[in-house]
Amino acid sequence: MQGMEESLPEFVDVTEEADVFDNDSRGRLRLHREALVEIRSGDDRVLEGQLRDISLDSMYMYIDGIVSDFILLDEPVEVNIFLERQGCKLTISVEGRIVRTDRKGVAIKFDYHLKWWPIFTLLPGVKVP
Repeated sequence: MQGMEESLPEFVDVTEEADVFDNDSRGRLRLHREALVEIRSGDDRVLEGQLRDISLDSMYMYIDGIVSDFILLDEPVEVNIFLERQGCKLTISVEGRIVRTDRKGVAIKFDYHLKWWPIFTLLPGVKVP
């Protein structure tokens, strides 16, 4: 079949973006991506921040200053991740628990594997500062 190669879509070679993902200590692939994130507690407290990285079962987000009256370890939260690329918007919602805090942000473990995780593989990566 002549001309077939010309009609095939171009795929990104992930080896060229080796600096935007890594394997964490638990053996999970963790992607460094950029997105706005909102976490909402059961009593409607809201905290906003910036996604640093995401894996199939967890994520880390930067926040401006730790809000000690909001963050309770092991507290169930709803996570909303807002993706926007070239005028298209997508919100991914997932339930999880706050499992770690540090001076820059919080880590959240999802209650279930993130079924929408493959979408993050299609987004441009960012280097972690």
